[in-house]
Amino acid sequence: MGFAQQLEKLSGQPMEEQNLLVKSYNDLKEYIWDKKVDNFMKEVELKGPSALQGSPYEDNKKVILKVIESEAQFRADIDRSDHIQDRYWGNLSNHEGKNNGIDPEEKYPLTKDEISRLKTYGTERRHTSVLKFVSDAMQEDLTVCLQAVKSLGGGEIQYMGNAPCDNIEIAKEGLLSYQNEVHGGHYCAMEPFSERLKDSKELVMFAVKQNGQNLQYASDRLKDDEDVAWASLHDYEIDGMAFISERLRNDSELAQAAVEWNGCKLEHFSDEIKADKAIVLKACKSYEETKQFNFALVHASSEIQQAVGDGDPVQILTKAIAQEKFSNSLEKKLVPKAEASTRKIKI
Repeated sequence: MGFAQQLEKLSGQPMEEQNLLVKSYNDLKEYIWDKKVDNFMKEVELKGPSALQGSPYEDNKKVILKVIESEAQFRADIDRSDHIQDRYWGNLSNHEGKNNGIDPEEKYPLTKDEISRLKTYGTERRHTSVLKFVSDAMQEDLTVCLQAVKSLGGGEIQYMGNAPCDNIEIAKEGLLSYQNEVHGGHYCAMEPFSERLKDSKELVMFAVKQNGQNLQYASDRLKDDEDVAWASLHDYEIDGMAFISERLRNDSELAQAAVEWNGCKLEHFSDEIKADKAIVLKACKSYEETKQFNFALVHASSEIQQAVGDGDPVQILTKAIAQEKFSNSLEKKLVPKAEASTRKIKI
């Protein structure tokens, strides 16, 4: 007898018996659903998040959160395994000589849980996004997207919908994840964000502190903001000097701070700054240890390049600046005397 027939038969029975049957039916449905999900998660462990695509679960928040957790665990397991391998072979080459048949897992053992999980992974399992394989509705879901960037990193941002890309909490979490997961912070994550967030000083300041090159995606208003420009100033290639406004390109204080870190940053400033001997000298001094002065000089004005020639720019510019100071000082002393003499003659 089917459930519908049983329910019809019980329709005339006391409510307690009807409720009991309904509860039993719901429990059975939940049990069957859980078993199906368990089987699906085994497929996820083998194939990765791509198993979501075209499945009945690509629009199911509960299952997607499970897949996010599974992918995070997979990455942790692989990182742990790779770390063991690297440490083993490093010690082997530095201290222990030949392999002697020692397995790295014997010397640096994995836990039973880690070994068990690693054995479930198929050979084609790869690090990949989860949000890439979910439905459009789930790409708009704030809970799913926040958990994805928290657990899997800023790479999930590129697959988020409009609503998460306009959410400052998700944006900050994604940017911070990028900073933590990428050595040197070479990736920029701001591009997909909404125009409103790109014009948010709070978010842009947060973003350029992680990676100055995020300034390229900020609004024109914030590219002309002194606080943002200074916050985007980082050592080497990850600063925002290439994206500051024309007005700030003529800011001598900002230029001096930039070239002290890296003389190549002179490239991003105005012709007036590039003709300033003191600033060019600071740029060259950033290469004084390596003597690779041309990295800075190539961006200096043609007049300074001609004056330096093949000589040592630090010595030549230091001397030129000292001579200019002496000439200016002498001129200040002589001008009042000349004016006084002129007044006496007129009298």
